[in-house]
Amino acid sequence: MAVTETKNPASLKFRFENGSTEDGKTKYKTKTIGNIDPEALNADLMEVANSLLGLVDDTISSVSRVDNTTLENE
Repeated sequence: MAVTETKNPASLKFRFENGSTEDGKTKYKTKTIGNIDPEALNADLMEVANSLLGLVDDTISSVSRVDNTTLENE
């Protein structure tokens, strides 16, 4: 069975440290920027991410690219 895939807009997910719990574990918060061209290069996205991170005071834990693809039977 053939499958058709359609690339949907991607998103960038930022994970920030957000204090700690009573038992000393790090708490996190996330912020997501959506509607990113699925053909965008990872190097370009990281350059944008680094520029945006310069605008915030929070400590960054990670930056993730989240791709979204729709699969359909032909």
